[in-house]
Amino acid sequence: GSRPSEAVLHAASPTDRTASKSHILPKAPQSRQLRGLLVTKLSLRLISAPL
Repeated sequence: GSRPSEAVLHAASPTDRTASKSHILPKAPQSRQLRGLLVTKLSLRLISAPL
């Protein structure tokens, strides 16, 4: 079953691009988690913010 969160993540193309870039670059696991949190926060802001 497809979840709404997944659809939202897929809908966000700019965040996906940044995420892919961060994944490509070799970084520590801690920074990786921090990046993930930042990405999620940014996505939530974009979703909540009116276009």
